[in-house]
Amino acid sequence: MTKKILVLIFCFCLTLSNFLVAQTIAGIWQQVNPKGNTSRLIFTENYLMFATYQTTDKHFVSAGGGAFEILKADSKTILSFKRDFNTEDSTLVGLTVANVFSLDKNTLTVTQGPLAGTWLRITEKLSTEPFSNSLWRLRAKEDTAFKMQTVFRGPFKTIKIFSGEHFQSASFNIDTHQFFGTFGGTFNKKKEKYLEKLTFSSKRNKKANTSFEYDCVINGKDWIHAGQSVTGERVHEIWEKGY
Repeated sequence: MTKKILVLIFCFCLTLSNFLVAQTIAGIWQQVNPKGNTSRLIFTENYLMFATYQTTDKHFVSAGGGAFEILKADSKTILSFKRDFNTEDSTLVGLTVANVFSLDKNTLTVTQGPLAGTWLRITEKLSTEPFSNSLWRLRAKEDTAFKMQTVFRGPFKTIKIFSGEHFQSASFNIDTHQFFGTFGGTFNKKKEKYLEKLTFSSKRNKKANTSFEYDCVINGKDWIHAGQSVTGERVHEIWEKGY
């Protein structure tokens, strides 16, 4: 009985430790490589996205993302995530990859895995709730006849994740491995207005550094989002908090 209790205590402590690491790693991280590319990596509590773009002209290079967890193995701390989308090689979608890492305050060092490199934390202010450190999924959008159409839960997903002041959104199909686009940047919410400023866009490189303002209403776990898209078209969407 005592042995079982000790095992349970050990498992609980390990789970708690991994949870605390996941909480600590939440936010946005950046690395700039000698080729002139900037990479940004955003963590929520259990989902990550990353994107690389050219530092000078903000031209999109690549992106990926998926649900992650923190594991311990042979005294190593491992960031494991299952790829929901991967622009460089779609055949990798659905595969789980491991990244061996260490975390020291504002430096994330990944020694093994596809995220290998030194990442520096970008200092952020905490955003207005309910966006800070969260994930939202598109669940309904207005069609050309101005009628709301449900986006049914299934392999096709449009997801947007937030850190303190940064966001990244992506659309993909996990069954067919298709990728439909991603964009990211900074955001701000003031009362019933939501503002985005794009840093990069996989479809529209020329829209980098452009700002867009939308009407924003929070109703429980629903976020009602309305305004004009980057192409000038009417947007009326409902996003639901959670994967």
